[in-house]
Amino acid sequence: MITASASKSPPTFNGLGAPYWKSDVRGLICGLLGTTKAEHIVRAGLEAIAYQMRDIIMPMLEDAQIRLEELRVDGGPANNKFLMQFTSDILGTRLVRNDVEELSALGAAYAGGLAVGFWKSREEIAKLGRTGEVYERRMDPEQAERLYEGWRGYVRMLVNGG
Repeated sequence: MITASASKSPPTFNGLGAPYWKSDVRGLICGLLGTTKAEHIVRAGLEAIAYQMRDIIMPMLEDAQIRLEELRVDGGPANNKFLMQFTSDILGTRLVRNDVEELSALGAAYAGGLAVGFWKSREEIAKLGRTGEVYERRMDPEQAERLYEGWRGYVRMLVNGG
């Protein structure tokens, strides 16, 4: 089993983007054991996506002084049930995965349909109510905070050069 430290390793091959903006930072994997397998490293990468989402979303919410009630997600990674549950746990909020993988294309279709009169209003489109799976926080909030703080420690180490 990969150790807790390895599951929080920042996988950054082209630098750390928002909110750190450190283009010279490279990846770090630590806590490897003789029993570490490829799937442990894949899991660490998935967990890192959730941590990076929190890195970006929480400061925006604080600046806007709003509470996140629900996060709607789409795209290829949203099909990974582990990632969606872990993200819900780390963000402490409900995630709703749309049943359409790429909402950008659907949005373009809706806009085109509005333009040619297929739909009369955005409200009519909203009534179509497309959603998929719902993920609610299952992890103890204190555990989620400990995991996230472990991640932040490794990011600080990378950002500060050692």
